[in-house]
Amino acid sequence: MYEKIKDILKISKDRYMHSAPDSVLLEITKFCNKKCSFCYSDFSLQDHEDNYLSIKQITDVAKFLAEKQIKNVVLSGGEPLTFPLLQQLLSIFSEYSFNITIITNGILLTTDYLNLLMRYGCFVKYSFDMDDENSYAPLELIRQLNYQDRAVVTLVYYKQDINHFFYNIEQIHSKYGFTIELNNAVGTGSLSIDGETLKRMLDASKRAIELNLKAGYKISGHSTLALINSYFQMKSIKSFNCSICKLIKVDIYGNIYPCPLFCNEGNIIGNIFNFNDKSFIEQSFFYKQNLFERVEATECKHCKWKYLCGGGCMVSMEFKNPSNINPHSCYINKGVFEYLDSIFHLYASS
Repeated sequence: MYEKIKDILKISKDRYMHSAPDSVLLEITKFCNKKCSFCYSDFSLQDHEDNYLSIKQITDVAKFLAEKQIKNVVLSGGEPLTFPLLQQLLSIFSEYSFNITIITNGILLTTDYLNLLMRYGCFVKYSFDMDDENSYAPLELIRQLNYQDRAVVTLVYYKQDINHFFYNIEQIHSKYGFTIELNNAVGTGSLSIDGETLKRMLDASKRAIELNLKAGYKISGHSTLALINSYFQMKSIKSFNCSICKLIKVDIYGNIYPCPLFCNEGNIIGNIFNFNDKSFIEQSFFYKQNLFERVEATECKHCKWKYLCGGGCMVSMEFKNPSNINPHSCYINKGVFEYLDSIFHLYASS
């Protein structure tokens, strides 16, 4: 089994190292009208014009993405629906036939906004906050306008009551029929993760996977469906379920990061408004090389699951861990793979 995996890994590495970005998370505003308990970013709660991209910047960004053949654009923030030039942005971007997704907390989601998003063929990622009693209102609105097939409900598990958390998942699935994406919080930016929280995150992943396997749910996410696919189909070997330098992040200043989860200025690999192609390629190569080299680190060397896990989420580079191994996601990945193997025994003799 492992010899086959190593062969796949070598081929995948060669392809990945020479690949270019195909998706971008574009931060169109620094302003957010809500502070969610699971959010890792320090967005501004004060609204002023410096929080937004200008029309000229929007046009420059669209041209840049088109020139680099990046087709998938995720509009983020802050809260994108606070962006006063959203309609102009969508109009400009529509000229380039981008596949557009917008992430929203739903507070400002109205019939007019949904109709606007429909007009431009946008996909909606609604970030559900179970601590907010009004979180079901956007679900009702989306359902009323028959927009479910263009929407997904995202949830992040951090320190919430786990039974109440899964009660909400069952409601979203059974009562409203939405596709659900569940991820565990990332210990970067303003969030910290202790040992007890980590155990509860693993429990959340297992419970979601059990719903997928036994109740017919289709809960996606890095710690759920992605790990199921890795276990059964070895899909993660292509890049260990990581899209670093394939899915990049661009902030309102044009700074390019290798991943949407990176917040640290030390990880900037370029700038759209002052782009250096040679430097961007060299810095991208560094992150991709690190992605594949980590499996031979001391912490991973003898781990049974190293070729499926790959050392965990690359945001660990912001932890200043010399080996860049992510102890949080490694713990969850290993726990999930062992849970799956206790049921299916595909790697029991490996």
